[in-house]
Amino acid sequence: MKNWIIICFVLSSLQGLKSQETFPINGVSDPRQASHAFTNATVYVSADVRMEKATLLVQDGKVVSVTTSGKVPINAIEQDCSGKTIYPSFIDIYSGLNVEKKTQKKGKMPDSKPAANWNPAIHPEYNYEPTVPLNKKKEQDWLKSGFGVLNLHHRDGIMRGSSTLLFLGQSKPNEAVLKSRATQHYSFSKGTSPNDYPSSHIGAIALIRQTLYDAQWYSSFSDNGPEYNPSLDAINKTLNEPQIFELNHALSARNVQDISSEFDRPFFMVATGNEYLVLDELKQSATFILPLSYPKALDVKDPYLARMVSLAELKHWEAAPFNAYFLSENGNSICFSRDTVASGKEFLSNLRKTIESGVSHANALRALTETPASLLGISAKCG
Repeated sequence: MKNWIIICFVLSSLQGLKSQETFPINGVSDPRQASHAFTNATVYVSADVRMEKATLLVQDGKVVSVTTSGKVPINAIEQDCSGKTIYPSFIDIYSGLNVEKKTQKKGKMPDSKPAANWNPAIHPEYNYEPTVPLNKKKEQDWLKSGFGVLNLHHRDGIMRGSSTLLFLGQSKPNEAVLKSRATQHYSFSKGTSPNDYPSSHIGAIALIRQTLYDAQWYSSFSDNGPEYNPSLDAINKTLNEPQIFELNHALSARNVQDISSEFDRPFFMVATGNEYLVLDELKQSATFILPLSYPKALDVKDPYLARMVSLAELKHWEAAPFNAYFLSENGNSICFSRDTVASGKEFLSNLRKTIESGVSHANALRALTETPASLLGISAKCG
């Protein structure tokens, strides 16, 4: 009996240590964990599973269970959700919430440190660290459009560095940051780099290939070789991180696929919206991140102005909402993003257009929850 008492005491001590916080509490500590029961709701447990008249139990900010028994735990705060539907919050793997006007000096990172690579457009060692709390107005707009988790990175350069994964609605950094160095980011645009090279798309491809070959050479040394190179070291250390490549043209997907095959480095590609034109050029194993940003209807009332509108523009306006459907039919994995969409209202409107254009409700929900969670490696927590 004495041994059992000692064991229980040790376990309770460990539990106490586990619950310790690294941030001090300003005021009286309240260790109570409030439970909330949302009853009589239609709950989407996943993209394919829907439960009617269900009870969703949330404790300490986490989903504990979803049942149809209707039993509410003692001391839980009950909220009747009759006639309401509860969805999992959306995950934006390529969020544009942090996009601001370019105010930093050319060739400098936001923290004013010089680039570690000979070419300032190459800075894979940089890790984006957002300022928390976020802009309240923007954050609320994203929350209203259904998003709860955003992946933010510094949008400048060819090798842009790592991103940070954030929970929305949290004002404290220790509660807002879900994962640091979540994904690595690439593009074909040199951005604010003052270096004249590269000055073309082919030059950007050459610079990426040369840098990746340099990283392979650098990895052959056990002691960092003749010198320590933060950029090459970062490339080698982030091999297992998800790699995201922003396209500048639908056909540039071929270049990304070639780089991926050459260096055995899989990329998730941020689509341009015109991929329906080049489906034959795309590998079925390719994964695309689709910003739901569609062209506005063109004003053709004035015959003179109507003559200035090309047939290609009109056809793209008509076909753009079908891009997700065509990629899905092509066998490609897709996930949706609100990137480049001005408001939550516009995003939800475009999401409805996408579903009306052939993407099923289940696949649309999967593209906003389960797929991005899987790509980010956070399926155990989110999605």
